[in-house]
Amino acid sequence: MAQTAPLLASLSSSTVTSLRDREWEERERSYHDTAIAELNSLVRKYNLCGSSSILFSRHRTRESLP
Repeated sequence: MAQTAPLLASLSSSTVTSLRDREWEERERSYHDTAIAELNSLVRKYNLCGSSSILFSRHRTRESLP
């Protein structure tokens, strides 16, 4: 893992974008949507005892990536 950190840090956003696998993203979309819905459900449940927080969104998270 220590060997990959410098490599990852050296990647530009255009390189990362070019390496994306659109077919995999489409194939796994349902899984990720379900996982995010479960995560948000847990966040809402825990927020009953604490302060409010921002819920997760696959679309918003995806847009924040390079």
